[in-house]
Amino acid sequence: MPSRTSGRGRLPPAPSKGRPPAAPRWPRTACSEDLSAREIEVFVLLAKGRGTAYIQDKLYISPHTVKSHTYKIYRKLGVSSREELLTLVENAPIGDDGDGAETI
Repeated sequence: MPSRTSGRGRLPPAPSKGRPPAAPRWPRTACSEDLSAREIEVFVLLAKGRGTAYIQDKLYISPHTVKSHTYKIYRKLGVSSREELLTLVENAPIGDDGDGAETI
């Protein structure tokens, strides 16, 4: 399949046909703090340890936009550094059963 391009560079891959991808398992912390859909995308990449340059390339946004989303995520989650964010993610309960037994 040929690569999709536009005048501004490479476009994201076209959606594949067939079965939709499995829903990712988000930490309840991110979902419960009113993060926007885009902030959740940035949050997931931050939680995986990705840097600003990687995130901007992956999501096709400017470095300023990445930093703006990062600031809003930190504020909403009550953290002040990437290390605190990673600790929050590591300790966050997941799942729908509410028992908090399973962690990431």
